[in-house]
Amino acid sequence: MSTLQINPKYHDFVDAIEAKMNDVGCDEFEMSDFFCGGMYVRTIFIPAGSYLTSKIHKFEHTFFIAEGNITIFTEDGGEETLEAPYLGITTPGTRRFARCNTNTIWTTHHRVEGHTAEEVEKEIIMTRIEHLKLQEGAICRGSELE
Repeated sequence: MSTLQINPKYHDFVDAIEAKMNDVGCDEFEMSDFFCGGMYVRTIFIPAGSYLTSKIHKFEHTFFIAEGNITIFTEDGGEETLEAPYLGITTPGTRRFARCNTNTIWTTHHRVEGHTAEEVEKEIIMTRIEHLKLQEGAICRGSELE
């Protein structure tokens, strides 16, 4: 089992962005999901001009951009623009902050044990506190939370 790579400063930065987004009141994006043979597939429609953040992913999984163009602001302060069609891999510990340049359709694919979206969320997503604890039980020094 590999150790998750976590960048506490980046997560603090994304937390601050999420707080600002919550202050101005952001709409939920249109989403659909389904289960198939131990896989959970979730598709989100992101309107052009939107900014968004992702949750922290526990496990490696694939994603596919079927339509659109989106810029990801990377942990090292850079930018990476992805354009459909695009197939990528999300690594454990990933959390994204992005700007959607055109209407975008983004689909993720996860191997799961759960049978409901709520069960899957608990299985594949870290809480903000959990990300400080590496799989071996060590504490990742960095940000102080709750």
